[in-house]
Amino acid sequence: MENKIIERLSPIKGQEWIQNLNETIIKQALLYSKNKIILDAGCGSGLTEKFLSPLAKRIDAYDISKEAINFAKKNFYNKNTYFKIKDFNKNTFKKKFYDLVVSIEVIEHLKRYDFYIKNIYNSLKTNGIIVLSTPNKNLTTFKNPYHVKEFSYQEIISLLKKNNLQLIKSIGISSNYISKISNKYIPAKIINLIKKIPFYFLIIRFFCNFKQNNKDSKKSEIIVYICKKNKK
Repeated sequence: MENKIIERLSPIKGQEWIQNLNETIIKQALLYSKNKIILDAGCGSGLTEKFLSPLAKRIDAYDISKEAINFAKKNFYNKNTYFKIKDFNKNTFKKKFYDLVVSIEVIEHLKRYDFYIKNIYNSLKTNGIIVLSTPNKNLTTFKNPYHVKEFSYQEIISLLKKNNLQLIKSIGISSNYISKISNKYIPAKIINLIKKIPFYFLIIRFFCNFKQNNKDSKKSEIIVYICKKNKK
């Protein structure tokens, strides 16, 4: 929410709005997940693994937060999923090991974002896929104190090309009209009262959902980049 920033998704805190956003992005990764070895490079509290693990061959799910990893292990454990703490500004990944890398709302938090993308490239098998999402800085309406750097569409494209990742397609995701009005005009105190209403999650699910823009993603608040690793 614009007037109350909740940065890390944690289901125990009832973050229905941001959970709805993440699930919209995860749907794109699902298309490439069947029988694949997957790296989730910024798994947070493990929501992505809830959806991908039934399809995947193996998932390595990493995050810098010990609290998030512990929660994920407790709530989203699966025999094919391995949760571990990693600092993406310092640590590398297994080389040429993964068929798919998922990076949901991570790169904007990193000082060494180029280091991160290079490590993703090195971790992928040839023709491996990356599904990466990040806010579109040209449509950001407020300064998020947790973001080190936000990117325009072209900045991400240039970073991907620099690291030999070929864009397959980009998909825009934006709040619907009701979400935008709520964020702009409803005070945080009122929103917190609304959250106490029974079935609040269903209200969010059906009225504050997200819409996709497959034609011109540059006009959307969040952009999902789907790329392929090229041979050098």
